[in-house]
Amino acid sequence: MQWVRAQSIAEALSHAGPTSRYVGGGLSLSLLLQRGIEQPETLIDLSALPLRQIEGRQGLLRIGSQVRLAELSAHPMVQSLAPLLTDIVRQLATPALRNQATVGGELLERTRCPLFRDPSNPRCNKRTVGSGCAVIDGSEHPGALFGTSASCVAASASELAIGLCAMSAEVTLYSPEGTTERSLPLLALYRSPGSDPSTELTIERTELLTSVTVPVATQQVFGYARLAESPLVPLASCAVMLSVRDQVVVDAKVILGGLTAKPWRAERCEPLIIGQPLASVLSDRVVNAALDGAQPRPASRPLRSLAQQVVREALRRAVEKHAAHRR
Repeated sequence: MQWVRAQSIAEALSHAGPTSRYVGGGLSLSLLLQRGIEQPETLIDLSALPLRQIEGRQGLLRIGSQVRLAELSAHPMVQSLAPLLTDIVRQLATPALRNQATVGGELLERTRCPLFRDPSNPRCNKRTVGSGCAVIDGSEHPGALFGTSASCVAASASELAIGLCAMSAEVTLYSPEGTTERSLPLLALYRSPGSDPSTELTIERTELLTSVTVPVATQQVFGYARLAESPLVPLASCAVMLSVRDQVVVDAKVILGGLTAKPWRAERCEPLIIGQPLASVLSDRVVNAALDGAQPRPASRPLRSLAQQVVREALRRAVEKHAAHRR
């Protein structure tokens, strides 16, 4: 296996190919390498690239892909302009892991489905398309509740993506085929499993994610809730971002994670929030609408109550933050 420590974005792109992988903090990739699930011929080390800055630009917050999660949560500009990210990161993993994990690596992490990560399990369509799915075929592992397919019910891994999608973030990408950057809404980065679950992203593996751009707006309140058996693996999570004027919600984003095959926008509940007094967002009607689109299997039916809990709690925290800010 070849190791390349790139000194520039151009050099990193020059080594990119179907058998190469980019390495940031390397936490998730190292586990997949140890288990033989990923077997690249070339690893491209990004640690020397100038992608570790956090900058404010005309109503936007630009976060380099190599910013460590601990740096992200501690940065004064993030704490002031995007406190939702601070709230989320401080609940992720452990302090030691946050010191090493990068923003880009966390956003691109592959599923934590235990049967995907178990090389002794031969039935995983994410690893070998057409081999089947051990979860669907009878495993007690519940799988995801939203965005699944007949081929795969694995849950997506990134928790940071839940908050960033609620904030309408975009990612900046470079391709080996050209030096011009392109932007993509973060929510559009993730792909539903369909008949080929082996591809989890809508971009090519050779494309390099260099930064995340977050709009910074006033008169917004947020809420984030997470249920987990351990800091490493969430059972369910929800991020809510509400724009409020004169106590009325004028825009809303509700994003579910943990029990979703990709960051899942609860689009059917958002119209029930917009145009309503802020206090009314806690209604059962709103919470139940957030579960529209769920695809429960027998083993995943208990997840419905978890989804309701995190949606209600995220909305409650948004309402409380708004009330506290007005005092």
